[in-house]
Amino acid sequence: AQTSKSLGTCTVQGSFVAMSTLGCFAAGASVMGYYVAARKRSTEEAKHLPAKMKTLLLVKPSKDLSQAKLEIHEDDVPKPRPGQVLVKMIASPVNPSDARSFKTGASFADPLSTNKFQPRVPGNEGSGIVIASGGGILAGRLLGKKVGVVGNGDCWQQYRCVNAMVGTFALDDRIPVEDMASFSVNPFTVVGMIDTVKESSQHALINTGAASQLGQMLVKLSLSEGITVVNLVRRQDQKELLLSIGAKYVVVQKEGWQDELAHLIRNLQIRTAFDCVGGDMTGALMSLLPSKSTVYVYGLLCDKPVGNFDGMDMIYKQKQVKGWLLNHYLLVSNPFKMMRRMKKCKALVTSGMLEDGWSKTQFQDVSMEDMWPTFLAMKDESDRGGSSGSGFTGRKLRILLHGTGSKSDDVPREPTLLEVVMESIRREASSAYKHLVEFAPMP
Repeated sequence: AQTSKSLGTCTVQGSFVAMSTLGCFAAGASVMGYYVAARKRSTEEAKHLPAKMKTLLLVKPSKDLSQAKLEIHEDDVPKPRPGQVLVKMIASPVNPSDARSFKTGASFADPLSTNKFQPRVPGNEGSGIVIASGGGILAGRLLGKKVGVVGNGDCWQQYRCVNAMVGTFALDDRIPVEDMASFSVNPFTVVGMIDTVKESSQHALINTGAASQLGQMLVKLSLSEGITVVNLVRRQDQKELLLSIGAKYVVVQKEGWQDELAHLIRNLQIRTAFDCVGGDMTGALMSLLPSKSTVYVYGLLCDKPVGNFDGMDMIYKQKQVKGWLLNHYLLVSNPFKMMRRMKKCKALVTSGMLEDGWSKTQFQDVSMEDMWPTFLAMKDESDRGGSSGSGFTGRKLRILLHGTGSKSDDVPREPTLLEVVMESIRREASSAYKHLVEFAPMP
């Protein structure tokens, strides 16, 4: 009995020791895993970066774009701080918000600023590859991944440091990185516009400037989302372009266009319009819409303040004019709603890049050196009312930041976080075993 009691005590003590050992090992592995994941890391490419990089700098804005100046400058390659990643920027588009800054000098973050202009790097979105982490779990997980970069400028440079949590997001590895240069602004806006209509229990909308890249995306996505779109364009060739991609209703701004649009508004029971033109167009839309309608202004292509309103429409018919901005749609105060919207946008846009093509952008590629003269030539064609395929109709300017021959989908695979942690644990365990054998040899 005494022997059995002793054996039982030994068994319990042995189990306790084993559990303690496993617990210590697990705790040590967790600490080690955190340390490995949170440490500064870089790809092989990042270890051989040049000291300098090229940036495309807006040095002089002007309302007369022929007098504005963008120049190539050299700057130090930045180094990521904790929580940041260093992105090798592959491509970045020229968006209307960028074009507006060429005239005003204001940044996307503060378009109404009256502060004295300081030369700055434009570019509100782009795509690239994370080549270094400044430390942190999230930053480390992005190493080696294709990412979209969003923010308040600074995308027209060869390397950029961004916050791993809010300045970038991982993209699908199956899509060429340069094709995702316009992954966010236009496609996310289209998803948000359709969502806005659905949330107000409507089923139809009017869109101005509808031959743009955004307008074409809206036509394609609306077909699968059950939303009717009436497209308003300036020229007959733009109407033919939209009809060829599936648009059902296209109104050309020629004599009698307001009567044609009013007829469609009545028949389709439209109470929502999205206007990217501004000026008198905003008021014209409001006057045609029925009571309790809303005109959302999401652009000012005509460079004139919105106007031409009938105040009585607003007072007695409860018509409204509201601003619409992608950031305001996504960054709502409810965090769960914000995450749902972000997840929905990313899923729809990714599927559109891979499958039906609704979110794909038609680009014209250009180097940093050729960007400005090419932009001015396209602007001139657009102002002269060129046909589709000229000016900005049907294409968007895309800057390849390492040269027009730099498009590549060969992204070196970095080990996953789990692989890094397990390899580190394996090395530590192997080293501990060697020491155990060396200092406590078995008989």
